Amino acid sequence: MLSGFIRASKEDEAAMWGLFGISFLYGVFHAVGPGHGKAVISSYLVANEETWRRGVVLSFASAGIQSVVAILVVAIAAALLGATAKVIGLAVHVVEIVSYGLVILIGLRLL
Repeated sequence: MLSGFIRASKEDEAAMWGLFGISFLYGVFHAVGPGHGKAVISSYLVANEETWRRGVVLSFASAGIQSVVAILVVAIAAALLGATAKVIGLAVHVVEIVSYGLVILIGLRLL
């Protein structure tokens, strides 16, 4: 099914937007899972004695923002680099290394 969307998106704008929608929903679903800032949000809630409702709202906001940023990063990389699978794979590798480095810097700053 997904491969059909990918093939159709090359010629049909509606299929392209459908693919974007599926990608966005997957990103939100993925980001709501363990990790992805939930420890930071949990620490904030405990430290500031906030309600669980606020934690749920913050978690979903965090997941939504992460999804949008991921889509933007891939779209920009695809536009700038020519959208070949090999080039996107290399770009993903660089983005991962940079993001790990930023997480380390944030951790050191907090420490």
